[in-house]
Amino acid sequence: MQAAVNQFLPFLDGKKQFMIPIYQRTYSWTHEQCEQLWNDIIQTAINEQAGGHFIGSIVYIQQGQTVIANIPQYLVIDGQQRLTTLSLLLVALSQKISREDIYDSYLINKHGENEQRYKLLLTQGDKEALIQIVEHPERVASAKTTNRLVENYLYFEERIR
Repeated sequence: MQAAVNQFLPFLDGKKQFMIPIYQRTYSWTHEQCEQLWNDIIQTAINEQAGGHFIGSIVYIQQGQTVIANIPQYLVIDGQQRLTTLSLLLVALSQKISREDIYDSYLINKHGENEQRYKLLLTQGDKEALIQIVEHPERVASAKTTNRLVENYLYFEERIR
């Protein structure tokens, strides 16, 4: 096993897909955890001495030897909660500043088809909720169903506003 230190945005950039294996728990971060992450990001942004913020590790392995549609797929073994939460934050940020390049670089594989379109593919009921947030964030606030993904997306949207 090799470990490498990477910055988060370059880590996501490029054609790739992170998949959550079926045996991983569903998304469970609470409002309090999102608030702590937000506060850490704000403190890092205003502290000129801070070189960055350690978000924790993301452990992943390449799925198989074949690459589907030229998009390498990786199984996320650890770090799903952080990866998902930061993806929600990126969607909220892209909506506020209307930046398509956030989507093209960090949220989707622009030329991927069907499920290969998404950089992050969750499991079970979370998959469809995250896809809806990525594809139609403007509809999230009026959706009749809520779950932690929706609640946390709306939290970040409000904080950015």
